[in-house]
Amino acid sequence: MRHSKLLIRAGAVVTAGRVDGPVTVAVADGIVAGVCAGHDTGPGDGAPVLDATDLTLAPGMIDLHTHGANGAQAADGTPRDLA
Repeated sequence: MRHSKLLIRAGAVVTAGRVDGPVTVAVADGIVAGVCAGHDTGPGDGAPVLDATDLTLAPGMIDLHTHGANGAQAADGTPRDLA
């Protein structure tokens, strides 16, 4: 079953230059909808809860790891390698 809502209970979350925790992060339709201090979210609306209390979340992080091909290295940043 696919859920459009999810609650993530995390030990900490990285936000705008700081780390806070513990927190509950609400996700709706794949987008962070809110961050609340603590893990007491009330009765809720039946959304599944992911227990990440021993982890730190970093919402919005993107894995920029790349590999080149045919001798090109994207990490070099040259126009030829990035073409």
